[in-house]
Amino acid sequence: YNSPAFTIANVQVNGVEHLTSSEMSQLANVPTGSTLLRVDTETIRNRLMQNAWVEDVEVKRVFPDTLVIDVTERAVKAVVEIPTSSGSAVKQWAIAEDHVWLMPIPDADSDAAKTTSAQIYADAESALHIVDVPYGTKAEIGKECSDNNVNNALDIVSGMTTELADHVLRVSAAGPAET
Repeated sequence: YNSPAFTIANVQVNGVEHLTSSEMSQLANVPTGSTLLRVDTETIRNRLMQNAWVEDVEVKRVFPDTLVIDVTERAVKAVVEIPTSSGSAVKQWAIAEDHVWLMPIPDADSDAAKTTSAQIYADAESALHIVDVPYGTKAEIGKECSDNNVNNALDIVSGMTTELADHVLRVSAAGPAET
């Protein structure tokens, strides 16, 4: 148990599209020199579960020297256009089907876009857009949406037949009655 046998030489990450394997390895933070026998897989799992994109994760030991991290990512259900000031500008936020805020989507020509997965932009382009959200709507990475207008819009579209929902591109969420 205390010998250096089965030292972790490889960390393999599967199932990530919105985060890179290197980002996941950094989040996992497997201590240097850890062995498969002594590594605390539950602590690694808990660290990874703190990321908004991670819906579930399984950490497995594969002898003789590999730690495998299988990730189930949340998918972008919609892009919510949140006003940043009294209606003159909006910030686009990705939100998952379970109403968890995933991230603000950086403008495509910004420095932040250079380190953002191309998959996020592809998902945002094809996702439902929720517009006309009232000023003051708050979004926070990894938190469940508490805005009734946004939640109502997501629930209405989720309740549609797949065929009809596939044709809906934008939903106005100005208020529960107006949606």
